[in-house]
Amino acid sequence: MIFLFLVQTMFSINAHRCSWIDGTTAPLECVEVCKDAGVETELVDNIQYLPDECKTICYGEHAITTNVQNGQEQDIKINSQIQRQEQQTQKIQNQVEQSDENRERTQTQEQEHARILENQNNNSQGYDELPAQVVRIHNRGVYVNSHDPNVLKIEDEEGTNAQVERVEIKNGKVYIEDLELGCSPSEIKEKTRGTLLRLRITREKSELVYEATTNRNAKIMGIFDVEYKVTSRYNAQNGELVSSNKPIWAIFAFE
Repeated sequence: MIFLFLVQTMFSINAHRCSWIDGTTAPLECVEVCKDAGVETELVDNIQYLPDECKTICYGEHAITTNVQNGQEQDIKINSQIQRQEQQTQKIQNQVEQSDENRERTQTQEQEHARILENQNNNSQGYDELPAQVVRIHNRGVYVNSHDPNVLKIEDEEGTNAQVERVEIKNGKVYIEDLELGCSPSEIKEKTRGTLLRLRITREKSELVYEATTNRNAKIMGIFDVEYKVTSRYNAQNGELVSSNKPIWAIFAFE
């Protein structure tokens, strides 16, 4: 009999339901929360009735817990965004460092080339200069500079020159591979940005083209100082920009 009484008692305890005073079902965990807060509950016909005061305490703590969890999830999301941004910044920095290495390698090659040319000039036994015939292109004096036996140049009165393979002056005009030159070197220099390193004139199909190599200084994302080269091509008849070639990461660089 005692055993049956204990079983019935345990069953009745487990069968308890929780309800608010207004008759709506209350969460079981709210019973312990209210007891811990010192709020008295009432058991009637195996139904644990919780007062409205307990509802405020129970749902208030639940809301706090939910806010904490939401805050933790937001922190995790922000940390992930920061990590992705740091990875992107590191990737750009690596590209900039690689570009610096390539730039130093190119400078070394250019210095070696200049040294070789200087030695050749020192060892040369003299050469015949072309006659200095000055012509006007857009009111700028242009002539053939033949002082360097290894490099033929078109130079204007402002001191800007461009390398050429072949050049001819006739009837007061400059012809390169049978095509008339329409712009002086200094006109093309004014269209470039940065420091002009080299300017040369070539023929591409039926057009003459200026190829300008410039050096530019900028900042990546406004933080990292960078230096990079840009090769631009201009129509030698009208001076219009044909194309421009620069590093891919230069889209993040601002001068």
